[in-house]
Amino acid sequence: MIKESLHNASQNLVRFLTLATVTLFLAACGGGGGGSDDNVAADSVSTPVFVAVDPYIVGAIFQEISEDGHTLLQRSSSTSNEQGQFSFPLPVTSGSFIELKTGSKGMHMGTVYQGMLRLQIPEDGASDMVISPLTTLEANGFTRQEIISLLSDAGLPGLTQAAFNMDPMSALQGQTNGVTSEKLLPLQANMAINALLETLGDFNLNPAALNNPDKTQLLEDILNATIETLNPTLFDQMATDIGGQYGVPIPIDDLIYAAVNGQATMVGRMQEAIATNGLPLPTDLLPTAVQDSLAQTGSWMAAQAELRGGSHTDNTGGETDPGTGTGTGSDPDTSLTSDGQTVYDSHCASCHFLGSYDTSGTIDLTGKSNLINAKLAAGHKNISLNTADEDALITWVDSQTPSGTTTPPTITDGATLYVQECQGCHSLLANTNINTRTVVAIEEAITANLGGMGSIVLTTDQVQAIVDVLPVVITPDPVTPSAADGPSLYDSNCANCHQVATYDTTGTAPDLGGQGSLLADKLSAGHMGLTMTEDDLTTLTAWLNTFTAAVVEPSPIDCTACHAQPPNGVDYPNGAGAHAVHLALTGIDSCATCHDSADHNDIVDLAMPANYDAKTGMAIANDNSTCSNVSCHGGKTTPNWWTGQLAVNSECTSCHAAGASQYNSYNSGDHSDHSRYACTVCHNITTLADQHFSNLGTTDVEGSAAASIGGGSTRITSYNASTRRCNGCHGTDTW
Repeated sequence: MIKESLHNASQNLVRFLTLATVTLFLAACGGGGGGSDDNVAADSVSTPVFVAVDPYIVGAIFQEISEDGHTLLQRSSSTSNEQGQFSFPLPVTSGSFIELKTGSKGMHMGTVYQGMLRLQIPEDGASDMVISPLTTLEANGFTRQEIISLLSDAGLPGLTQAAFNMDPMSALQGQTNGVTSEKLLPLQANMAINALLETLGDFNLNPAALNNPDKTQLLEDILNATIETLNPTLFDQMATDIGGQYGVPIPIDDLIYAAVNGQATMVGRMQEAIATNGLPLPTDLLPTAVQDSLAQTGSWMAAQAELRGGSHTDNTGGETDPGTGTGTGSDPDTSLTSDGQTVYDSHCASCHFLGSYDTSGTIDLTGKSNLINAKLAAGHKNISLNTADEDALITWVDSQTPSGTTTPPTITDGATLYVQECQGCHSLLANTNINTRTVVAIEEAITANLGGMGSIVLTTDQVQAIVDVLPVVITPDPVTPSAADGPSLYDSNCANCHQVATYDTTGTAPDLGGQGSLLADKLSAGHMGLTMTEDDLTTLTAWLNTFTAAVVEPSPIDCTACHAQPPNGVDYPNGAGAHAVHLALTGIDSCATCHDSADHNDIVDLAMPANYDAKTGMAIANDNSTCSNVSCHGGKTTPNWWTGQLAVNSECTSCHAAGASQYNSYNSGDHSDHSRYACTVCHNITTLADQHFSNLGTTDVEGSAAASIGGGSTRITSYNASTRRCNGCHGTDTW
């Protein structure tokens, strides 16, 4: 529902309405480009620097939309940098909305961002501001206190209103120690809210929509999962283990990276469960997802450590060949392994690893026996041991010597790798849109950084694992040899989507006229899975280059050149608004009822004929998307064209008033004595539906009011229009 750039117009023809018209700077006509040519409103404020964060969103582009939600004020911001910072070419306007562009969402922590960010500029103007999932909820209609209470009730108390203006990464980025729950809290809140919106697929979530026990339980579960995968205790443990193994300091960024990747997996699983069975989620879904995420956290963090130049070493200082599992650890003392070994195998081995005895897991318990008492006393994983078993476990752990076998495990499961590395762009595995499903093609795409894939780090074996789980592409039966002429090649390979100058004007994809030189790169990248011989490619390229892409302006007299008839979409100029409601009314059967022209002049020409003027004056349109002095509405100000609602069967006084000031005023008989009652006590809404709007465009406005009295849900059992006598509340009475 975006209308681009409003400007006020002057008085239209005599008897036509005065209105705030819309100057159309259509993106389709203006090309791709950065800023807007829009005028700066009188209440515009300075140009601030915004920070997009959940954590930092890199490579994203934002737009500015007016407070009414329909006017595009600025089409494109600068691209957000590594710190999530971006700005607009012109000052932003008080009350407007800053919103992430759906086609340019950018990346966060190496993965494609799937969420939506929104921020409303305060009425007192904007300084440098943060745009985050928290500000998105606020822009959707939540108050800050409502959001704080919502998160507190779900298990994350302590958030303050100041956190809405705070960059949650500023106190964390690069920190290798001193990470506290208080520092992590704003980031945990933002990540949980984003996961909720992504899982529900509802980035316009408002307070009414969240007033649902299944959704509030979902938020609680997501919040708990976020805290379990991102907390100071886990960071301290992983920083000690991974840092010791790779000989480099471990910043909190590495755990955030792992948590973001883990959250993407969790969101995918929740979306699949909701699509299959709705809410609530299966009780074991998120706990299992959390455990799977934690099981991979060491691998993710180790990968980041290696990228910073870390070299894996054992705890004795000797380098270890990653993945070989060879080190200097000694065999366990079998005299100490009886009870303790069994306890470890039963309660610890599913998550942890232990020196040379157990080399698979995330956190090495070697040298950490002093933590076992405190962990179990705090209810760690709900494990309960008697004193003898606990002592035996501590003794067993103490008996193990460190080894070089503590390399975090490498993920080799293709389905897991697909969820972590591919699903964000290529949809669920079963419906993947990866076209060329070979190891060579995928590795070439990563090397070429196609679609931002250059940040993906996978071994050839891991790519092979992904390829192995990709659904098999059904290859069609061979067809006759490809045609040798350009038109035939185009018709069979391109015409379903594209257009070519004057040869083919029906497609919706870009015009290929004069663009033949682009074909080779597109096809080599696997475009739509198309393949072509070198000779055919040369022929098609040469043929396309004989054309020049046509520039086709919409016909000035064709109302469907830019929008449906009536408009039925969400974006301007095809915004539906209340078109369908009005065109369904008797007598409103053409655009001319409200529009005095269809000129292609970048102006929406609005004007109502004189027969729609109210008794009190000429019908006009207001600059807030309402109308006044329209006879159909009894001269009253109408609901907002884009967002307003009017229940015509019950909200009678929205259009009708007592007296004789309007054509549809009510003043006959004993109306004044009955004004304390609803109109529907006497008037039958079923009868009204048949003739309520039967005379629009005349001073009668509607059908006979008397014909709608009595029956149905009214209190009137019968009414004689000739004698004006009714039977009902007062027995028999004369109106």
